[in-house]
Amino acid sequence: MRACEISLQSFARKLLRPFFGLGKGDIENQFQAINKICKSQHPNIVQVLQYGTLRRDSLYYFIDMELCHSTLQGYIDGTRIKGSNSPDDKDPIMATSGRIRPQMPHVWEIMEQITCGVEFIHSLDWVHRDLKPQNSMLPSLNSFRVANDL
Repeated sequence: MRACEISLQSFARKLLRPFFGLGKGDIENQFQAINKICKSQHPNIVQVLQYGTLRRDSLYYFIDMELCHSTLQGYIDGTRIKGSNSPDDKDPIMATSGRIRPQMPHVWEIMEQITCGVEFIHSLDWVHRDLKPQNSMLPSLNSFRVANDL
């Protein structure tokens, strides 16, 4: 298990099994990139708390990340991630149950934050292979971060 020097009470765990073309060497290469991200702590990248391997009924790889309250897709749809305790419950955008249309200046701010996160990933010689609204996370209102694509 490898840990980063970050302490958060709640986290999200991503579990992966080494199949569908992901071999141990592929996972280890991704872990090397994740280790660089752990050390750098960019404001537009979801923070990785720890990662490694564990055994249940078979071998799994895991990544523990900061818990975010919603995704860009959820922000647009007006939903949040199940089980998250958002401090923004009184915010009309986060409390909306229907679809919303963010104001154009705000869309540019969102795109700038996501682009900064992707630019940082590229500076580490890593290419995000699954950039989509579900992988753009919202840890707090008006703050967007890119999640890893492992």
